[in-house]
Amino acid sequence: MPARWTPIAYLNKPARVSRIVLVPICKLPRMTRDELASASELLESAAEDTGSDEASERLAELADQLDSLATDERGPDHGRLARIQSALNDLSSGDADDVTEAIEDADDKINEYRSDLEGV
Repeated sequence: MPARWTPIAYLNKPARVSRIVLVPICKLPRMTRDELASASELLESAAEDTGSDEASERLAELADQLDSLATDERGPDHGRLARIQSALNDLSSGDADDVTEAIEDADDKINEYRSDLEGV
């Protein structure tokens, strides 16, 4: 697979571009989205604590999705996060009602992250 490249501009004062270089994207540090990582951890814990096998499997799936979104190059959009939150709402009012508090805490973390997103 060929490397993807991204331009990096080096600025001189007063904010003039002195040079632009291309670096492979794989060499750029990945930004962790802390709120999404925390939500993932909460859901993983809820998956272990719930008494429902079906809810446990679904919570673990959602935790994995959030973990991936927390470290992906490109952050998630509102729609993707809204679908995850809808699934969490369904779980907390259904099979996973025994871990509702952890699900609500994870939902709060997602809302915290979404509050800084541009768009809707």
